[in-house]
Amino acid sequence: MSARLVSFVASEGVALDQLSGRVTAFNMIDYVLVAAIPSQLMRLSTVSQYELGSEPDAFVERVSVIAPDGTSLNESQSSVSTQARVPGQLPNGHRSIHSVWRVVLPMAGDYRVILEKQVSDGSWEKLSSLCITVLVQQNAILNAYASPFSVPPMPAAPGSTREG
Repeated sequence: MSARLVSFVASEGVALDQLSGRVTAFNMIDYVLVAAIPSQLMRLSTVSQYELGSEPDAFVERVSVIAPDGTSLNESQSSVSTQARVPGQLPNGHRSIHSVWRVVLPMAGDYRVILEKQVSDGSWEKLSSLCITVLVQQNAILNAYASPFSVPPMPAAPGSTREG
């Protein structure tokens, strides 16, 4: 039995702890609020977690970002090579990380992030698919039109004189 996919997540970023080897995905993405269309997602990171099988495995993995109209926007490919699992020993998994930069979002709607594995005949087998919904909406905190404000002058220290 070869390695099998157990999780696939999309986020704005990924951190790899150099001491423990653990991966943290932060700001996981299932929707994006944009002020207008077209817009841009600066970075889209994905993490694939495979459970090792009884045999070593090697394949090419591809992550694609697909617009609501079916247009392929970006993709990333990586070679994956896993070892055979030895029961009771660590690690029992393999992680694969992709980062796609500057994803242009040409329209609102449901985008697909697709994880595929290249099979022996050169075709692609879909392993997982995530939906990221892009909504045009003003963010009440980040995009609010605040009225201008002024800072009042600092009061003078006791016993000092202020000229102004």
